[in-house]
Amino acid sequence: MEKRVYVTPPAQSYAAPVAYQAPAYCNNCGVVQSVRRVSLPAGSSGVGAVTGAVVGGIIGNQIGGGDGRKIATVAGVVAGGIIGDAIERDHSGNQVVYETRIKMEGGGEQTMRYAQHPGWRQGQAVVSANGAWHSR
Repeated sequence: MEKRVYVTPPAQSYAAPVAYQAPAYCNNCGVVQSVRRVSLPAGSSGVGAVTGAVVGGIIGNQIGGGDGRKIATVAGVVAGGIIGDAIERDHSGNQVVYETRIKMEGGGEQTMRYAQHPGWRQGQAVVSANGAWHSR
């Protein structure tokens, strides 16, 4: 009778499977896409419109008599208000701001406007903390 010997193959070691983990990203982080100087038209305070309406009403009241005077006064108020507002806008000048576009790591984009240049350049990493943007 033949003797049979059974040999157990050496144990192979396998690394435990590692679950795929998506790279972590910062919800408050981004990269500056652009910083550009923008000139915005200045708004009106309403002073020009009110002043123009008063002056227009006074001038309109000097024209005609009876119902014609009333119509001329109303027309003077309306025209004076429009003209006064336009004059105020023309003399207030434009507001210069620096518009900064930031591409967020988590997706999306944010645009902020600053009265002065924020000091960033295109491609710079930034983070939002405590309501303000800072270099990373």
